[in-house]
Amino acid sequence: MPYTHFITLRQPLLLLAALVCFTAACSQPEYEVKLPALPSGVQIPANLQNKLRYDASSQSLLLKDHLTAAEKEELLKLSEDKTYRRAIQGLFEYNQPEETTQKGEMMVGVDPALMPLAEILVKAFNEKRPEAKIMLEPMSASEALAEMANGRLRFAMTIRDSSTAEGSLFRSNKIAALRRIAALDAFCFIVNPQNPTTELGLRQLKYLLTGKAKDWSEVDKSRKPTPVKIFLSSDGRAEYLRDSVLAGEKLADSLVVCQSKADMIEAVKRTPGALGYVTMLDIKDVVGVKQEGGKFVVDLKDTTQFKVLAVKGEGFEASPVLPLQGYVANGEYPLSYRVYYFQRAQGQLPAGFSGFLQFGTPGEGQDVLFKNGLVPFTQKIVIRQ
Repeated sequence: MPYTHFITLRQPLLLLAALVCFTAACSQPEYEVKLPALPSGVQIPANLQNKLRYDASSQSLLLKDHLTAAEKEELLKLSEDKTYRRAIQGLFEYNQPEETTQKGEMMVGVDPALMPLAEILVKAFNEKRPEAKIMLEPMSASEALAEMANGRLRFAMTIRDSSTAEGSLFRSNKIAALRRIAALDAFCFIVNPQNPTTELGLRQLKYLLTGKAKDWSEVDKSRKPTPVKIFLSSDGRAEYLRDSVLAGEKLADSLVVCQSKADMIEAVKRTPGALGYVTMLDIKDVVGVKQEGGKFVVDLKDTTQFKVLAVKGEGFEASPVLPLQGYVANGEYPLSYRVYYFQRAQGQLPAGFSGFLQFGTPGEGQDVLFKNGLVPFTQKIVIRQ
C-alpha cells in the first residue's frame, strides 16, 4: 500500500514536469537574421529542423537555442552564397554558450582602407586573449552597416558615420547597435620622389583632384609643365574624398583607380606628375619629428618611394603642415577623418573588443593606434614646438 500510494503521488508530478519542459521548448525564443531567400537547392538538414527554419513571409532565418561549431560547418557546406554564409555565421555567433569578453568567435566587417590597421589591432587583442577568434572581412561601409542592420554581423569598422537611411534600417529591424570613434586618420597626399613641389593649399589640391588644374605648373608657378595624373584608392576613401572633401564635386576624368596600397605607391613612384594618397599608418616610417638642439623639426626619413605633401588649410592664418599626429590632433592639418566602429549591443565578445579599442594602457587599442601613427581618440596628444 505505501508503494501504491507513492506511485499515485508521483504520477501528477511527472506529468507536470513533462508539461513544463514541453512548454519551455515550444516557447523558447527564436533569433532572427534577414535572408532574402535560401540559395537554390539549399534545404535545412533534417537533424536541424527542430531548431532552425526559414520563414519566406518575413525573409528570415530563425534559430532556437544555438548552433554548434559542427552544425555551423554542416550548414556552410550547403552553399557558397555570400549572404547565406553570413547569415549562418551570424546565427552561430548569436548564442555561443561559452562566449565571454575574451573568448568566442566574431566576424568583423572592415572598410578595405582600414584592413592593415584592423589586422594590427586584432593581433594585439589576441596577444592577451588567445581564445578569441576574430575574423576580418573587407566590406564597404554601406555593405557592413547593412549586414549589421540585418542581423548578419556584430561588428564593423568604417571611415564614415551611418547615414539617416541606415539608421532607419536598424530601427525598423529592431537591431540595437552602438557607434564609437576609435581614432583620427588622414589623407596623406603623396607625389613622385622627383616632384619639386613640397606643399599645396587646400584650394590648389581641390583644383588638381577635380581636373580644373591639369598641369602642376598651374598650382606651382616655379615648376616646369608636368601633366597631372590622379591616382585613387578602390576603398571608402575615394567616396569620402568626393562627398566630404570636395563636397560632392566631380573628380577628374583622367584618374586611375589603384586596387591596393602597393599599387598606389608603385604608380606614384613611376609617374612624374602623380598625385595619390596613403594613410598615417603608411607614412609612420617615412616622415616624423626629431629633436635638433632645443627644437623639434620634421624628419624626412625616406623619400625613395614617394614624398608626402604639406597641406595648408583655407583659414587666413593657416600654415602648410604635414599629416603628423600633433597637427592632425589639433586640427591644423585639414584633411583628417574619423575611424568609426559599430557594435551590436548584444554579445560579450563585441563588448570586449570595443573595450580594447577604447583603453589606452600599454598593449591596448588606443596605445596600439598611437604607436602605429594614428591619433587615438580617447587619449591626449602632447604637441611640442
